[in-house]
Amino acid sequence: MTLGAVVFGQAYTLGWGLVASCLAAVVAAGAAGVLNGVIIAKGRITDFIVTLGMLSAASGAALILADGKPVTIVDTFLLKLATGGIGIFGWPVIIAAVIAVAAHGLLFWTRFGTHVLATGGSAEAATATGISTARVKIAVYTIAGLLAGVGAILLVARVGAAEPASNTSFLLNSVAAVVLGGVSLLGGRATILGPVIGALLLTALTNGLTLLGVSQFYQPLAVGVVVVLAALLTRFQK
Repeated sequence: MTLGAVVFGQAYTLGWGLVASCLAAVVAAGAAGVLNGVIIAKGRITDFIVTLGMLSAASGAALILADGKPVTIVDTFLLKLATGGIGIFGWPVIIAAVIAVAAHGLLFWTRFGTHVLATGGSAEAATATGISTARVKIAVYTIAGLLAGVGAILLVARVGAAEPASNTSFLLNSVAAVVLGGVSLLGGRATILGPVIGALLLTALTNGLTLLGVSQFYQPLAVGVVVVLAALLTRFQK
């Protein structure tokens, strides 16, 4: 997401225009996803190690491209994207809802979704039934990268600048939302609605702590405790 945001800022500064800059951000993040998928699927390396390495590499590439300096972006459309919406729902929330509905349909109503669940449950069994697990993994990581690019655009719109410094709170909160949503980190059991509810709960938690005047230093502590408790509850439920 940070790499996509920086590519967005550099392209916009070079006069590429808003649409081209958005496409550049999505393509850059998507390329990182493709590389993740290829290394994991073809190199047969543990996904955690590969994605952790990509986090460092992409963050470093973002710092190099931006020379460590944020790029301020002033655009009317981005301002409306960050502050506008329909009724009480802002555009970022609406976009997230549309993506969630599309993801639910893709995961549970298509053959590809069935292959994803089978690969997550047992790659060996999926391969035995004729599923190309390598292609499935590459496709999933590519989609993850493309969605990170969409997140980069929304981040630039919200902040008003392309920041080369990565925000690690996004990483923890994304994992926390998935765990709170009841998704198995071991694979094979998935839901789209769960992580959406998990994200809403985390947002309510952090915003509630802010409204109560609790120091922001305690917020990561609260999120970490909630994640561990959610993981324990999920295990007992299973």
